[in-house]
Amino acid sequence: MTTASPARLITMLYDRLLLGLDRSLAALDTGKDPSTVHAELVRGQLILDELRFSLDHEAGGEIAANLRDLYDYCYETMVKANVEKSGDGLVTVRQIIGELRDAWYQGVEQAQA
Repeated sequence: MTTASPARLITMLYDRLLLGLDRSLAALDTGKDPSTVHAELVRGQLILDELRFSLDHEAGGEIAANLRDLYDYCYETMVKANVEKSGDGLVTVRQIIGELRDAWYQGVEQAQA
């Protein structure tokens, strides 16, 4: 059994969050599967909690505070989308998380080089 590094765990969280957002948006587009929307958005909220808890505010300073604010925005938008069963805002959340994930991957690659 192998263990993932903390950096790899963060990338896995971002990847799973993006997958859930894609599934939620697809289910909202068809309008046929509200249970998938609910399950994926709740899972995404739990992932955002983990990402928020992983922040090191002492070492990260302003960057950690900015990430916390982004995570909070995404979380609140996902809650609203789940309650209203509306994709309004989820595309923006997906874009934010995608950009964060890409930046994280780039940072991990540079650290390993």
